[in-house]
Amino acid sequence: RYLFQNFFFGVKGELEGLRIDPKLPAVEEFRNSSLAIKFRGAEYKISFTNENLVKNSKVLSITVNGKAIEGNLIKPFASGTHKVVVKLGK
Repeated sequence: RYLFQNFFFGVKGELEGLRIDPKLPAVEEFRNSSLAIKFRGAEYKISFTNENLVKNSKVLSITVNGKAIEGNLIKPFASGTHKVVVKLGK
């Protein structure tokens, strides 16, 4: 689980929040994938979409609870369940 969460999905806890920097392979099994994690008292349901199966894809956008954020760092929540959508591409 640690390998998938931290390397493939690139979800890492930092002092400032959750950093999202995925390294997902460009194969059908990872076109749409997801994971759920707990971080500092809150749950994050994170989905990843690489519609065109772009190799060496980059984060195009991240939304948290329906709102776009700048960059790839999610500020931490103290509680609750939060929906995160990560779109990948070139």
